[in-house]
Amino acid sequence: MKRTIAHGHLVKKQSTITTQLHLAQPIQSSNLRPHKSKSSLELINSLAVFKACSIPALVNNSDKILDIFEKFKLTPISNFIIKRTFFKHFCGGENLNEVLPTMQKLNKSRVNSILDLSMEADLEAGAEKSLSSAVSEAEKIIEMFKSSIDISSTQPNAFIAVKVTALFPPLILLRWSNTLQVFKSKFMNKNTFTSTEFVNAIGGDKALSMKIFNTLKKNSDGSVDVTSITESIDVIYKESRGILPMQHNSPAASRSDFELLRNEDLEVIDAIVPKIESLCKYSLSKKIRLMIDAEQTYFQHAVDSVALHCSRTINPKNEGGLAVVYNTYQLYLKDGLKRLKIDVERAERFGYTFGVKIVRGAYMVSERERAEELKIEDPINENIEKTHKDYNEAIEYLLKKVKFNPNISFVIASHNKTSVETALRLIKELDINLEEKKNHFGFGQLMGMQDGIAFYLGEIGLSVFKYIPYGPVNITIPYLIRRAQENSSLMTNSGAVQDRKELLEELKIRFGISV
Repeated sequence: MKRTIAHGHLVKKQSTITTQLHLAQPIQSSNLRPHKSKSSLELINSLAVFKACSIPALVNNSDKILDIFEKFKLTPISNFIIKRTFFKHFCGGENLNEVLPTMQKLNKSRVNSILDLSMEADLEAGAEKSLSSAVSEAEKIIEMFKSSIDISSTQPNAFIAVKVTALFPPLILLRWSNTLQVFKSKFMNKNTFTSTEFVNAIGGDKALSMKIFNTLKKNSDGSVDVTSITESIDVIYKESRGILPMQHNSPAASRSDFELLRNEDLEVIDAIVPKIESLCKYSLSKKIRLMIDAEQTYFQHAVDSVALHCSRTINPKNEGGLAVVYNTYQLYLKDGLKRLKIDVERAERFGYTFGVKIVRGAYMVSERERAEELKIEDPINENIEKTHKDYNEAIEYLLKKVKFNPNISFVIASHNKTSVETALRLIKELDINLEEKKNHFGFGQLMGMQDGIAFYLGEIGLSVFKYIPYGPVNITIPYLIRRAQENSSLMTNSGAVQDRKELLEELKIRFGISV
């Protein structure tokens, strides 16, 4: 028995040494044959999908083309085509029975899964709903998320993704976000506030504001800072709601985009939030981590509200354990890096583990169109260089946190080879103990994109994940259109070129053209 254990320890140590040797080297994935498990027909289909995604006229007009099919009652034909092309490449299946083999196949290549039920809603689906209708719909979707957890629990080291827009009526999320945005704007000009400054910033009922001030965590001089304020005051917390700007105590908005919460909205929020808490607890019981996706900026304050509340209440306290709930930060937003740092600092100060996923972002087209239409500031960074800078700064910031703080976990979700290589270099420079910290950070890519990078990271012993969307074709079509439109530039960059090159190399090997 001792020899077996010693040998096992030697193998683990040797694996760690091999990983460390690869960290400072450029990513070399071509020799891994990342597409060897695909059939020749699947390879040809993937090449055709990449080619189609590189045609701007097709990508930019995809929703119009589908509208034409619908107009002439030809939707079954368009769904048939999409299922056997784009859906097959980018999605794991229509149901969980179809998804499981995809997860198992990836696991054989040392790639873990983030299972994503592709249901989301935007303002176009924004009809008002009754309390019973909203709650009933949320309950059905939560049961579907629990089924995702059950399937994920059969595979090691898995996540599920959760979209808050699938759980609340979109108009409530919009008003919720507006309310928090107006409230937070009162504290933008400085970081610390005396009791008088706090009460004056809030306005309204001074006695209530003072009562809430007295409950906040104080600095040594008796003041409070923005971190303490945003930790304790939120729509979700009934005791602090009275000082939030609501429709009944604020002038009516001139347009619906800027409306604030109504009393009836609070009834829906109070009914659905406990059900989300139960979902998180179920995830914890099954040892599956839960990743709350970022969404459009006009929903994001509300999404963060849910994610941070669940982090406080569900994630382990300062015990060095892994976070259960992860929040997502889009670094193409002007405030993305700042919000990330504030939320990490808040978790450290108030003593709970914190999970983070960083992405560049996926709503650039729609965000800029909306900003122009409403004559508001564009929330997106002015250029791609600023986004790259913020993203790589976030990687360095989080790796330094992980090295010294056992309560921080994060996933680098990126198809950008330079960012991945930056992370590998920093892991080596910071001398991060991979045996101790391996499960505290990892890498992620979407299914069907940059498989070579994912398989390489798995091969050298790091944690890597594939984001696997699933659901009926007609439900996942909005995801597929957005994936094509928002990331069409990816189809012509070096990463997509590498994807196509690896697909072609695999075909050449099959037909004896290349060895």
